Amino acid sequence: MDDLLPKEVETVDVSRGVEDLNRIQFDLSPDETRGKLVITDHGEKGAGKTYGIFLITTGRIGGFPAGKTVAISFDNKTKITKEQHFPNDDITVYDGKRYYREDPTQCTRSGMMTYKYIQKLLESYKSDQPDWIVFDGFTVMATIFEMAMRYQHGLQPSQGIANLNVWKDRARFVQDIHNVSCRIAKYGVAYVTYSEKSEIVESGTTVSKTDVPKYIDVVMQETDVVLHSTKAKGKDGDLFYLRVESTKYKSYTDMEGKPIPRCDTTLEQGRTFNISKMAEITPKKQVPHVKTTTELMIENMVPPKKEEPVVKEVIKITELKIVKPTETSISTEVKKPIEEVKTVEISKLVEQKLVESVKTPEPKKKFEIPNLLGL
Repeated sequence: MDDLLPKEVETVDVSRGVEDLNRIQFDLSPDETRGKLVITDHGEKGAGKTYGIFLITTGRIGGFPAGKTVAISFDNKTKITKEQHFPNDDITVYDGKRYYREDPTQCTRSGMMTYKYIQKLLESYKSDQPDWIVFDGFTVMATIFEMAMRYQHGLQPSQGIANLNVWKDRARFVQDIHNVSCRIAKYGVAYVTYSEKSEIVESGTTVSKTDVPKYIDVVMQETDVVLHSTKAKGKDGDLFYLRVESTKYKSYTDMEGKPIPRCDTTLEQGRTFNISKMAEITPKKQVPHVKTTTELMIENMVPPKKEEPVVKEVIKITELKIVKPTETSISTEVKKPIEEVKTVEISKLVEQKLVESVKTPEPKKKFEIPNLLGL
């Protein structure tokens, strides 16, 4: 099968014979590119999975800047979510099953056509890269790629597979589409899928069951953040929740690689958000901060740090008023420790402690200033 993606200039052509491999000039520089964020959101039918992902790509959750989103739908419901809840956001929806047919005589061939169609669709955005790429209905997408795998090996839709290694080709189809998506998307890739029950077995007995994403190993290995969408009944209707089940990130960066400040909706481990009406919130767009007139006035009103120690000058003036030295005593008395005058003018409590430290036979005269100054 021919690869429809164009060869990049820096890509090594390995299609030639083995004898040419020793003459290949490899690029040995370290990888300095920023990794793309991969999110998987799982849940039951009607739990708000697509709704939750669009809240993230439009900047309403996570603190991420709002950007352009390309969504490939495999359940024909993505467009409804976009029109009903995100009519003014930059979201473009494509039908991932446009060329797929459920007819047993055509499903394998149409499965291969769908795989090539998605390749071409992603390639068309190479010059106008979106910020996010969303695959809505990953379980259906995996089924279509299984039909593509069967078409490549000449198998019928329901035919048994003796050689289990054939299934690796389906994983390769998924991996190829994922790699292309990560190259095209500026910020990240998101998958929306259903949940399935995972049994927790102890000593051969099932003790409990938990919901896990229904995806194949390729997406599981690539996922950075796992979200779980649920809903519950409330007094005024259903309430929708989004829980961060796991994340590999302690902090996130924006599209320019700058750290995103922590906020109330940061995707941290174990956090749960009530997303019932979050679509009504205005999304945050990535715009440079411009200081307002008020901020500039406040900055100008703040005195410089060098002018802060004004207390010393006030203390000197107080010393002159209280002591009133003569011309003879100026040279000797002014050089006395200023702390004594400070205690008199700053606080009575400090003055009391200073007088107590001086042993005098008459404690009643402790407030007599001339005795303290030695006059």
